[in-house]
Amino acid sequence: GLPEEVHAEKPLLFELYSDNKIEVDVINGIINNEFDFLFNYFFTPMAGQTLILFNNEIWNKAVEYCKYNEIHTQEVCSIDDLKAW
Repeated sequence: GLPEEVHAEKPLLFELYSDNKIEVDVINGIINNEFDFLFNYFFTPMAGQTLILFNNEIWNKAVEYCKYNEIHTQEVCSIDDLKAW
């Protein structure tokens, strides 16, 4: 007979958005599995181009790079913490 077809498991990131909203369960899965992961999104108008990181080591390196190159950064725990200027 024919060999059984093998399909790769669907990547977790394919489940990240549902109805144009980010799925909290997927984000929690990324955090709980300690993936070294970030994503880039344009949160308009307050945040603009935004990086969301799940690994402090990556963030710390990015902050050091920005300080060294005199690039302004701002850190908040939630997009909701941002205010219109």
